[in-house]
Amino acid sequence: MPPGSQARNDSAPFLIGWCIFLLLALGAGLTSSARGGFDFRSFYAAGCILRTQPSRLYDLALQQQVQTAAISKGDYPIPLLHPPYEALLYAPFTLLSYPRAYIAYLCFNMLLLLAVFFVARPMFSSTIQTWQPRPGLMIFTFYPVFAAIIQGQNSILLVLIVCLAWRELKAGRDLTAGLLLALGLFKFQIVLPLALLLAVRWGWRFVAGFAASSAAVAALSFALIGKAGVRGLARTIAAGSLAGDRSADMQRIMAIHPLAMPNLFGLVSALAGRWLSARGVFAIVALLSAATLLYTARLLRDATTSDRALALAVVCAILVSYHLYIHDLSLLLVPLALLARIAWLRTAIYILAPLIVFGYGADGLFLLALPIAALLGYKLARPLEYPSS
Repeated sequence: MPPGSQARNDSAPFLIGWCIFLLLALGAGLTSSARGGFDFRSFYAAGCILRTQPSRLYDLALQQQVQTAAISKGDYPIPLLHPPYEALLYAPFTLLSYPRAYIAYLCFNMLLLLAVFFVARPMFSSTIQTWQPRPGLMIFTFYPVFAAIIQGQNSILLVLIVCLAWRELKAGRDLTAGLLLALGLFKFQIVLPLALLLAVRWGWRFVAGFAASSAAVAALSFALIGKAGVRGLARTIAAGSLAGDRSADMQRIMAIHPLAMPNLFGLVSALAGRWLSARGVFAIVALLSAATLLYTARLLRDATTSDRALALAVVCAILVSYHLYIHDLSLLLVPLALLARIAWLRTAIYILAPLIVFGYGADGLFLLALPIAALLGYKLARPLEYPSS
């Protein structure tokens, strides 16, 4: 059989699964999009403000006004915590009404999911018992992917960017990998620690690419919103950190809920938040994050394959991300695919994620940080087994 025919045959189950997944997502989205309660309301409002009053992009009062007028009343606004250049992506969608824009963005996310598979096809081609009998099928059984698409989030775009960077690193094009990864700085809390760790492994060419692309992103962002907008962004990020005020009112205003975060911040908040001040929680998270980064950096220096290094770097970046929700765990697809033989981690994440969401509610999602952290801790007891790369 010609190689092209074999590739088409191997892709058929994925494409069938993609069509079924699209129908399920459209059904769920059409049922509830009119209520406007999804995260996409924040992005839609950001696109509207960027087109009309870009310097006020981080004005919380204006965000609330736009979300109420254009989307729905009675809901607390969802503040924008992302860099301004990302709003360029959403501006074209605001030419549609919110319900239509939401469905259009859902379809856009589904197209990105197609790109993820075909860009990183070798990554998703390992046969994995239960979860991936044929290439790519594990993507559709991973609840965070469904959550990202239904919420109208941008996590799938970040997965695609990381997959593109992975392909460049595998080909020895470290500079290009750095250039690509910096495009994901709309989730800087994940991409910055990831870039730091990858720099330990791939060195100055990767750093040069990442720095150049980061400078371009920063310049574009400043050009879009100016000094006043940058000051608003700084104030929003400071408030969103909850480092000075972790009260229920502040969590509601900023739409920040630590117990729903499957990372170190969520874990520390759940275990010690009742007894420590906001600054105390922030300090402990900072110390644990620094220690986790240093430990992972040592693992990366000793890693025998590029796949192993990238997988551990992604796991660490997720843990230390500080701001992370269930849809952000879509990025965990990368290490789950690369570390195909770590069955206990994959099973824990696949089963626990929907169980917690539907059984215990979002405030129990911090528990997912435990199996994720266990992957790094597992290296202390015995060497990990990895597919060859």
